[in-house]
Amino acid sequence: MADNKKNIVLRVEPEFHQKVKLYVTMNNTTLQEYIVSLIKEDLAANKKEK
Repeated sequence: MADNKKNIVLRVEPEFHQKVKLYVTMNNTTLQEYIVSLIKEDLAANKKEK
């Protein structure tokens, strides 16, 4: 079965990356799961506002 996912690439400062990586590790999630959840929440919130 083919993976039908696309990539999103972000470039951030090393200090910011370290903080986010520590946060997701302490919250037992992955960087990918965290970022996707934030985007989905934002899209849902914007949809409700319109």
